[in-house]
Parts: sequence; C-alpha cells; structure tokens
Amino acid sequence: MKTDFPTHYQDAIRFILEPSAGRERERYTSDLYVYVHAAPADRPRFAGQFYLEAFERIAGGVTFLNAWVPATPAGVERFFRWLTERKKEFVSPRPYRLGQACDGTIGSAVLHAYYVACSALGLDADRLYKRAYPERTDNPPDWHGCQHHAEWQGGVVWPDCWDAAAIDGLAESLTAINYHSLRSEFEDATGAR
Repeated sequence: MKTDFPTHYQDAIRFILEPSAGRERERYTSDLYVYVHAAPADRPRFAGQFYLEAFERIAGGVTFLNAWVPATPAGVERFFRWLTERKKEFVSPRPYRLGQACDGTIGSAVLHAYYVACSALGLDADRLYKRAYPERTDNPPDWHGCQHHAEWQGGVVWPDCWDAAAIDGLAESLTAINYHSLRSEFEDATGAR
C-alpha cells in the first residue's frame, strides 16, 4: 500500500479489500464514510469490481465520489487518488439547508429533514412514502440511517417552525433528489399546493 495516503485513507483501503468481508458494507470514521458493494453475480459486466462511495468531511462541508473500480489494491488506491483530486474541486456546504441544490451528496439530509418535518407536522412518513411509491416492494428508507449519515456530514439547519417557506424548501429538495412523487404526497398532506 502506498504510504503517501493519509491514515484514514489507508484504513479505508484495508477495510475495502478485506477478503472475508460481506458483499455490501459501510464504515464511518471521524473523517470518512465508505460504502462498498461487490459486484453481484447477475451483473457479469461488473465482475471483479467494487462499487465504492466515499464522503469525506472537509472544511466547509463534504466532498463525495462514487465509482466502479477493479477489486484490486491498485483499483482501490486509484479511487482514493480521485477523491484527493475531487476535494480540491468540490465541496458541498454543510450543514445542509432546505432547498439546497442537489450535488449528489444531499439525499440523506433531505430524507432526514422529510422525516423530521412529518413528525413535527403529525404526518406518517412511512404511509406517505408507500402512497408515493406503491409499486416498490422494499420498505421506506432507513430513517435512522438517514439521520446518522446527515448528522455525520455536518447536520441540517432547521427552520424555527414548519411554515410554508420551510415546507416549500423541503419540497424543492425532494424534487432535487428525484423524489417527485413523495413531494406530491407531502405537499398534499400539508396543504402546500
């Protein structure tokens, strides 16, 4: 392993390359979140590769990178070289603010804000989600996981109250992360339309 990587990258590379680890796993440290997904057998195009996501906390926010890479030390090291370059060019501001533009990093923060808003407004977040996406057989998002990831990234700036402006900001954010149907259900339930 290259020794010019910072310690938190070296630790993440070891975690990713663990031979006995499961197909899908994640790891949080104080500076870095890594998600690893080994290519499933039914996707031969990605055989011998990992899908990696990394969020790194840096001054002013987070940077993010995702890619399919060869499941080799050289492939994983290349991913972290890309992340090093990425953080020189891209910072997503944190804490997250309602209505913040989508840049590939805000999904957990938006879903956490949606869940908090539903709780504050007396709405059933799961029921609205299931109404928005009746064709999905999976469960609603892991709300606790969204909260954990959003807080790890730097948190959310909460409105003083869930008034029309706050609801509009959250609705914009739901659209930004392509949850159009959930936005519609949320707006209907709050009378925001």
